[in-house]
Amino acid sequence: MRVLDVGCGKGELSARTADWGMRVTGVDFSLSAIAAARDAHSGRGGLLDFHLYDVTATRSFVPAPEPVDLVVCRLSFEFVDSPRFMVHLGRWLKPGGVLHITSAIADRMPYGVAHRGIAIARLAELRDAWKHVTVYRLHDNLVGIALRG
Repeated sequence: MRVLDVGCGKGELSARTADWGMRVTGVDFSLSAIAAARDAHSGRGGLLDFHLYDVTATRSFVPAPEPVDLVVCRLSFEFVDSPRFMVHLGRWLKPGGVLHITSAIADRMPYGVAHRGIAIARLAELRDAWKHVTVYRLHDNLVGIALRG
């Protein structure tokens, strides 16, 4: 299984996923995060790599990722959600592939940090745009959202 971890940060989820035998590419716009991920998680036998990349950028991803079965956005979707990301997602995700989002619900976040979550209105838009949608509670205000073609 091939996985693209968008907004991978220091690579904890990417590394755990690679440990399960999946081939994972982690991307982040932060050079320091990518450097930390590479330092902390090297030596996984070709199952894991990290690239500096802004998924909302207009330029192409180099090297272009092979189509993936799963795109994960753990606590990053609210920062990358854009028309450009959705265009990229359409190219990266295999038919029948899954977008999995882990996020807080912005409408339930304290004043000043609502940007660290997905708005209920945006969640409704996603429900309308995907055939299969599963939303489940993870902890307090944290939800998992699985979307498939």
